[in-house]
Amino acid sequence: MDGEGRGRPRAGVEPTQLLRTGARLIRLVAGTTPTGAWCSHHYAPRMPTFAQCIDLVDDAARIAEYRRLHQRIWPEVASGLRGLGLSNMRIWISGTRLFMTYDAADGFDPARDYQRYAEEPRVKEWESLMRTFQRRAPAARGGEWWSVMECVFEMDAPP
Repeated sequence: MDGEGRGRPRAGVEPTQLLRTGARLIRLVAGTTPTGAWCSHHYAPRMPTFAQCIDLVDDAARIAEYRRLHQRIWPEVASGLRGLGLSNMRIWISGTRLFMTYDAADGFDPARDYQRYAEEPRVKEWESLMRTFQRRAPAARGGEWWSVMECVFEMDAPP
């Protein structure tokens, strides 16, 4: 990744490159997916991290219900997300803005893989329900619902 976090490899660094430093194996990953840029510098076996945002409908009761539903997501939803190779999914809220991060298996492509996840009937039902609480973020591009965010800083990235 370049020093400004634009998702491009640094000069001389291939999009995926393994380096050995002492006893540790470091994997540098930077690139793009059809839905946007992602970046990750990690020690094996950590996976690439993705970040997305969306807004909620500005209604206190609806936001409270959204929070309640996410205290116990439906088992089929959790299973479907894990089946995509996702882990460490977290959603934060500030006012009406939601910010989500998750780690994904190498090769994960949100545009392709979320379509497969959404084919399961119970997941479709959950996603339809969630859309009644949500609205696209102003920065969402094209057909994005959750807007893909660009990594602009990584504290542990090499100099």
